Amino acid sequence: MATASTRTLAPPRPQTATGQALMVKGTAQVPIFQRNLSKAAFERLATMDDAEAVQLGVGVRDRRGLSRALPFDEVGMLLAAEWMRRQVAPGGILAILVADEHAKEMGEPADEVAGQAAAVRRTLHVACEALDIPARVVLASELATSGRYKQHYSRVCDGLGAVRNELSAYTVRELADIAYLADVAGAKVKVGWAATDNSNRARAGQFDEPYYDALFEQHVDGSLAFFYTQPGIRLDRKALRAAPYLEREPQARVILKPGEDVARKFALAEEHGEQEAARTYRKLLNAIARMVRSITGIEMTGTVEERTQRILDLVVA
Repeated sequence: MATASTRTLAPPRPQTATGQALMVKGTAQVPIFQRNLSKAAFERLATMDDAEAVQLGVGVRDRRGLSRALPFDEVGMLLAAEWMRRQVAPGGILAILVADEHAKEMGEPADEVAGQAAAVRRTLHVACEALDIPARVVLASELATSGRYKQHYSRVCDGLGAVRNELSAYTVRELADIAYLADVAGAKVKVGWAATDNSNRARAGQFDEPYYDALFEQHVDGSLAFFYTQPGIRLDRKALRAAPYLEREPQARVILKPGEDVARKFALAEEHGEQEAARTYRKLLNAIARMVRSITGIEMTGTVEERTQRILDLVVA
């Protein structure tokens, strides 16, 4: 990534589109955007100068433990971020951060975290290349010991003040990540996900990205634009919604790996009574297929399972 001292700032973009017009365009081409949560960011985008990158984070651990697989659902987030990059940073990249350091701080064995993070990084790199998305995928552990990152971590702590004592180390690191990528990569736009489209970000869910972003905006820097996609979907009606990039039970998702049989996964789920979950998942996968067509130009025909299989085979080859 370019440093702040070497970056060449892009000229301001002619401000002709209103926030409403941008939102209409965005939600048409990226149907997984959460409209209510993203509305303020679309309004801000209409008056922002071009950014130099778009940032997004990919976790490797949830509250229950270390993730075991990277779901296909993450392709939706990548495409949403790529659409946004084309609007605000057409000459830039996606700056993707894999949150391995966070998992280690939460007590996960370092060797297991390293293995999962390396697999996620490799899969994301291959997927971005296949979709012609200019991206750089970095591990949080590669940044955590650098002097520049430590400066941003201190800046975040100063901005939080006494509030820091009420927050977990994980939360503080999340905010430092955002600050670092905004400065060093010029990534003034962030694409995340949210379980619900609650316009009050602070109440959208303590473990959703809007929670962290609201803290960042309130205590660190209020100039960034935060956009949100819908959550990932699981073939399990008892735990239907989840992070697009986390899964501890691979049988409940379509997984980004060679040899994955999409049709069989749905058939097995429906044999076990998960028809409603399968219908909901198909809606998400259909939206992702529409995004592949509108953003990459790749034609998509056939059933949802057939289109998903084609995309899957493309991005894991």
